[in-house]
Amino acid sequence: MEDIGSEPKSSQVLFEAVSSEDKVQFIANIALEIQRKYINLENDLHTLEHTSEELDMQEQQIKDMFDEGEGKYSCVECRRPYKTRGHLKNHLVREHDWQLYQQNQDAGENLDRVALYRASFMKCALLLRDTSDAYQLGDGNRIMNNSKFQMLLSGIGHHTKYQLWLFRFLANFHCLLSPREAYECKWNCTTNLKGGAGHNIPNDNLVEILVHRLKAKLQSQGSNVTYKSAR
Repeated sequence: MEDIGSEPKSSQVLFEAVSSEDKVQFIANIALEIQRKYINLENDLHTLEHTSEELDMQEQQIKDMFDEGEGKYSCVECRRPYKTRGHLKNHLVREHDWQLYQQNQDAGENLDRVALYRASFMKCALLLRDTSDAYQLGDGNRIMNNSKFQMLLSGIGHHTKYQLWLFRFLANFHCLLSPREAYECKWNCTTNLKGGAGHNIPNDNLVEILVHRLKAKLQSQGSNVTYKSAR
């Protein structure tokens, strides 16, 4: 786009006039383009695979040096015993010149901060959009799946109370409630106030609406409000 007033290069002419299949295909192409440009990590796959192989091989070598009978690690080079894995690694590097694989801590200094911010924003925006759509449609499966990612993000943002609430929500469904109660927890976490598809709201929003209406009703009574009238 040359300027903010330019027409989008990927705009769909008369979007409302095309068939539902063409609409879905058009939106899917845009989503794939966003994923390819801002989210997909295909360019880093070879680095990740190499890193994973090196770490697996290193961990297996260290594991093979553990003597279960003595409960200690024994150096494969000089048979010197060590109680902890860390001391054994230091010994291998210092005495036997082993080149143990470690992640490059300085690599983060060369990262494109703008690209990281853009990718993080796109991931969070897509998660928010999908979660909002899931609640509007009352889709219990998506609500439950997205809650896992929301719990991780809330931990990163230090929103401890929200993270705890999500953990309790997931724990109730997966292990604390009976199968019947877990099913109700999954599929009855939204309320439809208008009827029709796409008009559901989360139950906690419904509680906020009811509390707001109750307070407005009590305030309208002015000095005549009593405990009996509030009930």
